[in-house]
Amino acid sequence: MLFRILCVVSMVVTATSADMSVAADKTSQPNFIVIFCDDQGYQDLGCFGSPHIRTPNIDRLAAEGMRFTDFYYKNGKAEAVRLGKWKLHLKKQPELYDLRADIGEQNNLAESEPDMVARMQNFAAQYDQDLKANTRPAWTAQQN
Repeated sequence: MLFRILCVVSMVVTATSADMSVAADKTSQPNFIVIFCDDQGYQDLGCFGSPHIRTPNIDRLAAEGMRFTDFYYKNGKAEAVRLGKWKLHLKKQPELYDLRADIGEQNNLAESEPDMVARMQNFAAQYDQDLKANTRPAWTAQQN
């Protein structure tokens, strides 16, 4: 019986000391969580002021840490661009969607809106040039 008690005490002491060393490691090393999203709008998270979308866990992370409002990932080429209500997928055959009327991106309007497709393709080409020049994209917010 005494042997069992000593085994249990030994296991508790070992577990406690292991927890203490892990806790010490946690306080001495930085902890980074990067949430990388494609095509996220500014009010798509509660911590950035969304009145309609609830994100309590992300809000808690933001409250306990740091929030960065600009993050640029330099990929070889943009895959899609947004301008107001419009979203253009830059494929061999471009796909244009009106996100106000078609949030599920089911109705491709590229053929019926060729001027908007051309405008957004020019916008994407300028963006790609800025990325290749290793500069921050030089666009301004536009309303449609």
